[in-house]
Amino acid sequence: METNIRITSLSHEDLVEIFSTGTYGNCYIDVDYQDEDENTKFGYSEDDCYEDKIAKCLLNGGSIKVIDIAADGEEEKEDVEHYGERGKNWDKKMYRRINGYWYPVYVVSLPTLINGLSNPEAYNLLKELIDEENGDVYTAYNAIQIAVFGEEVYG
Repeated sequence: METNIRITSLSHEDLVEIFSTGTYGNCYIDVDYQDEDENTKFGYSEDDCYEDKIAKCLLNGGSIKVIDIAADGEEEKEDVEHYGERGKNWDKKMYRRINGYWYPVYVVSLPTLINGLSNPEAYNLLKELIDEENGDVYTAYNAIQIAVFGEEVYG
């Protein structure tokens, strides 16, 4: 028997929990949210924390950039490897230069995130993190890896 799990939505609070727990003190991943401009409004306020802006960006049709700092930084952009099942097939390869080295960047929208988190392993991690309120940085970081890379690359 095969069971298919499908997450249909994530709330603002769910997104804040995932990204605040998964990125706090984590030197292996960085997440940038899209800035607002005259054409793109996400409803940011000056009281919003970093994770609130990530959540508002995603919930209002924007995308975030997940920078894989755990990857081997390379001196040449063409030598950078995008990891994981999904990473190797990422349609638009992007990069970020940090301290003289290039790292892979993944652009993630809410549908992409929900699709990736609908993996049974990611679902169990989210259940532990959000429903059971028992997760930690590794629980959230592993769920983010599965959503972005298609698998847990770094454990």
